[in-house]
Amino acid sequence: MSKLPPPDALKPEDKRKEPRQRVLGRAKLYVGMFSPTVYDCLIMEYSDNGARIETSAVVQVPDLFKIQVGEQPARRARRVWSRGNAVGLEFLDPPPNE
Repeated sequence: MSKLPPPDALKPEDKRKEPRQRVLGRAKLYVGMFSPTVYDCLIMEYSDNGARIETSAVVQVPDLFKIQVGEQPARRARRVWSRGNAVGLEFLDPPPNE
């Protein structure tokens, strides 16, 4: 009988620059350049370099967009992946406190 590999061996390699923290916060997703459509979303995981968000409905998130987390200024972001109503993103602007 063969042994199964440990569960951690089956996980995909994490390529993040910093580990994300699990949080539950509100954000606004701005899609479009001149008259953006604004979607409310939830921040599920967050780091200074990126986040995982969830929208209430499936949204066609473009490669580049802006996102406003809480009361912070909106930041430019890049979609890294999307599945259903979940989106992984990388921030292109530094955190507001830098």
